Amino acid sequence: MPSSGVGLPDLARRRWLDRLRKPSPSGDKDGRGEDDEAQEEEDGSGSGDVYEPDELAEKVLNMIRNGRAMRLEDAVQAASSAFGARPEEVARRIYELSSAGMVAIRDPDPPRSVARFLRDPAYSAWYWALLALVAGTVAVVAASPGAPLIYARYALGALFVLYLPGAALIELLYPKKSDLSQLERLALSLGLSLALVPLVGLVLNYTPWGIRLEPILASVSLLTVGLATGAVVRKHSYVRLQAAALGASARRSNA
Repeated sequence: MPSSGVGLPDLARRRWLDRLRKPSPSGDKDGRGEDDEAQEEEDGSGSGDVYEPDELAEKVLNMIRNGRAMRLEDAVQAASSAFGARPEEVARRIYELSSAGMVAIRDPDPPRSVARFLRDPAYSAWYWALLALVAGTVAVVAASPGAPLIYARYALGALFVLYLPGAALIELLYPKKSDLSQLERLALSLGLSLALVPLVGLVLNYTPWGIRLEPILASVSLLTVGLATGAVVRKHSYVRLQAAALGASARRSNA
């Protein structure tokens, strides 16, 4: 995967950042007018808690604002050398600034096809990890239930039933990382798994296979892999749309 680029976000977020830095005028509780509030509602920057950068984050932000877009690795090394901070500390500040919408991090060459998306671990590591867990569960359950494998069957079986189907559905419904926090994804994955697996059993009850180990194992595996594959397609579509939007914004800026 090509190195990610780091630079300033779009014009709306720059204005939001400038408003954050300016002192509020007297008589105005937060220094925003109706137009500013409307713009914040449009770009999503007015919701949630305001991120307060520390001294190192301020220095990194000023370096990025006063320079040009650069590779993420170059930005980390430059800030580390200039401010005497460890690279991991600089990288964490850039991540925090990006999460707050003050810095834009983007892939200069995003995958153009689903096949390339799947080959890039930066985008598809979660998918291959999920498939590995499903395959491992099937292999352990299919093996002879001897003493060495019994605990692996317990652990993988619990993940297989209580987490993986819901996690795949959450990735399909919310393809962007910013849609939900990790804690929200975990909680919803557990809840949706508890809803999906009984439905699979209900459907199997009206089929010739019935509610037995092998049909349940095959059905839940196919359901999980199918939802995860649909999530890959949606995530790839979002990446392409995001790249197209960034390209259009860059062309407007250069015009």
